[in-house]
Amino acid sequence: MRKKGLRGAKTVFLFTLRQQMQRAGWQVMTLLPAILLLIGIPLAMVLVQLSQGKEEKATELSAVYVVDETGLPGDYAVLNEGLSEIFTGIEYVPASDADAALAAAAGRDRSLVLLASFGEQGYELTVLRPEGTVLTASDASAFASFLRENYAILARQRSGLTEAQLAELSRPVTSDASTSEEYRDGSLRSGYAVVREVLELVLPYLCIMVLYFMVLIYGQGIAGNVILEKSSKLMDTMLVSLQPEGMILGKTLAGWLAGVLQMLAWAVGCALGCVLGRFLVLQIDPGSTMGILSFFDMLGEASGLFTLPGVLLAAAIILAGFLMYCAIGSIGGALASKPEDLGSCNSLFTLLLLASFFLTMFGENSSGSRSLVANAAWMNYVPFTAVMSTPARALLGQVSVYTALISLVLTLAVALLAVLLAGRLYRLLVFRRGDPPKLKDVPALLKAGEK
Repeated sequence: MRKKGLRGAKTVFLFTLRQQMQRAGWQVMTLLPAILLLIGIPLAMVLVQLSQGKEEKATELSAVYVVDETGLPGDYAVLNEGLSEIFTGIEYVPASDADAALAAAAGRDRSLVLLASFGEQGYELTVLRPEGTVLTASDASAFASFLRENYAILARQRSGLTEAQLAELSRPVTSDASTSEEYRDGSLRSGYAVVREVLELVLPYLCIMVLYFMVLIYGQGIAGNVILEKSSKLMDTMLVSLQPEGMILGKTLAGWLAGVLQMLAWAVGCALGCVLGRFLVLQIDPGSTMGILSFFDMLGEASGLFTLPGVLLAAAIILAGFLMYCAIGSIGGALASKPEDLGSCNSLFTLLLLASFFLTMFGENSSGSRSLVANAAWMNYVPFTAVMSTPARALLGQVSVYTALISLVLTLAVALLAVLLAGRLYRLLVFRRGDPPKLKDVPALLKAGEK
């Protein structure tokens, strides 16, 4: 009499994993994107920095001849007051009309002409390049963008306010939201609120996209591996030497680990690429103001936002969720009798994934309101939604360690139940031919199998 349990899981796992990682397709899709990220990210950052450096070097604007048809008073020299590291120290010369301005500017090879007037929707600013100028069209466009962003300062000056009042109007405003505990223990730091908001919005999207594509790829592969032996003449021997549950568990774990290793290689390539890119950019220009460098600095300042238990639990829940969907994918392989049936049999995990996506993105919040990302408490205890919402909450400390642990245990329990169900169905349908049973017929099939 055969032993009950998950016999053969280790043997199947090691064999399937070895076969998976020895495939040329898996190796190429693992190493090639990682190498491209490692090389491409630094290259892109260096090219952006060099292009910015060229613009700063080429932009040597010395004078602007202004034709102001608005009829309003104002000193354009106010635009030199620390608004830009590039467009500063410029001589703004009044001119009567465009022809006179172009004629005067033609005698200076680093000058432009500015036409200011009223339009239907507000101020209209036109920048002209005179003949003989060494400034490029890009220089003129950059100056036009500078004017568009800062012309309001001149408009406020025309209002007649004092310099102190103008300074108050120009003063930036920042805001933050935090708990009273953070205020009392002095843990508030610049960038916390921004990082928190970004993570609350991005992490659920990141989880859903990563899980969806990985499950779509590896779930189908696992299901294909599950039905592979159904048409083999060695099936009778296999059923004697191992349990169907053990075989499916081994195949599921092998496919899951192959996917995790692939994702890890991409993540390492991306991280190393960002580090290398930052190093190279700072070597080129230690004072670089590139936006991505500011983002890295902001993340560094807000590193205290995360705790080690929160990070570990978030990663564990994501990995457990991926395993759970892989296990659900194996149910389709157990139901199908040939590869052509996988399209209809392996739709269970896709339906669950899409339903969980919409619940997480557009469900109710804990306050009963609706927003882009739901945060209802019950989602932490439903594995299909927990893998998308709970990791972000664990990282940000919005749920307790016990809640995150419960979510992790429930997700792993569903994964194990899915493996056992797939093994049971595999045993009942291993010699079945013809159309596979529908999902609604599975309970009756299991009941009949018990008898």
